[in-house]
Amino acid sequence: MSIFLFVPVFTKAINNFSYNFLLWPTLFVALIFTTSLLAVAPLASMVRAAANLIGYMLFLGLVAASIRRKIPAVLIARTLLSAGAVLAIYFIINFVYKSYLFGFQSVILERYVGGAMSLPWGASNTVAQVLLLSVGAYLVIEKKNKRDILFLFLICAAILLTFSRSVSFLLICMLYIIVGFRYFLSLSIVAAVIFLSHSMVTSSGIEGYDTFLSSRLSVENMQSGNGRLDSALEKLNYFIDHPFEPIGYYSSIYKFALSAHNYWVTTLVEQSILGVLISVFLFCAVGRMAYLSSRKVFYGYLIVMMGLMVEDPNFVQPYIISFWVYLAMLVSRGLEQKALRVK
Repeated sequence: MSIFLFVPVFTKAINNFSYNFLLWPTLFVALIFTTSLLAVAPLASMVRAAANLIGYMLFLGLVAASIRRKIPAVLIARTLLSAGAVLAIYFIINFVYKSYLFGFQSVILERYVGGAMSLPWGASNTVAQVLLLSVGAYLVIEKKNKRDILFLFLICAAILLTFSRSVSFLLICMLYIIVGFRYFLSLSIVAAVIFLSHSMVTSSGIEGYDTFLSSRLSVENMQSGNGRLDSALEKLNYFIDHPFEPIGYYSSIYKFALSAHNYWVTTLVEQSILGVLISVFLFCAVGRMAYLSSRKVFYGYLIVMMGLMVEDPNFVQPYIISFWVYLAMLVSRGLEQKALRVK
């Protein structure tokens, strides 16, 4: 239904709109479905392909509504921010409840899928990536109210509780963009206080906490990216040996027992170089619209893209849907700014 709405709107606004936002998303989803037929587990792949189809329809529908001036980008941004706040509250409650049941030390050690910290649909790292999209949406909101700030605070707290090294670093980058240098200095002081508190907790000798820190902050672990580097190299070697034999969408986890935790490497072995090229064209087209929106929005988009280079949340349904909505928000915002410049 979204595409039937999108096409007539697109043809009427063809002078002010680019075909990129119909062509590349369509090819993106079509290739996912095509390579799902080649997958080791076609049913599991199709489930995720279906989530991409839903996200694609939402994308077209939201962009079409934006062209018709029915839904402003700020409304999409606030919706994504509100969804992130709900997820943050859910995660925090789950974290506190599991800590009460099993103990804090057990929860922080079970960050994997099915562990005490994880949610039914994903590990803590994936939850953090979904929440990061909501932080990116916050950048689009120019006139922020107290509720927006409260939602951002809840989302940031939840991200920090995931203990995700990569997303915590990306969150710091986002906060720097949001508050600027002067206020960022104040936040750094708060972070220093938290670090001192952490040192006190460590010295008190909570059982399991030292094990957690050594597993997260050991030099060997940091250098290898917790096995990510070796996993990525394994898949690159496979592609070099089989450049024209894609293994199928969502097949890395079955063929290699571990994904590359890198969107580009995973796409390369699962969908071939064609999948990488389509992704490049799509993300560059959206990036151009983010650049038209504002420098802050564009930098936030780059940070979200960096997140895809260290994790693989793109296989989880909540992230897939949220990511498509995030892309629609950026395109809508870019179109609004473009229309203002024309006037």
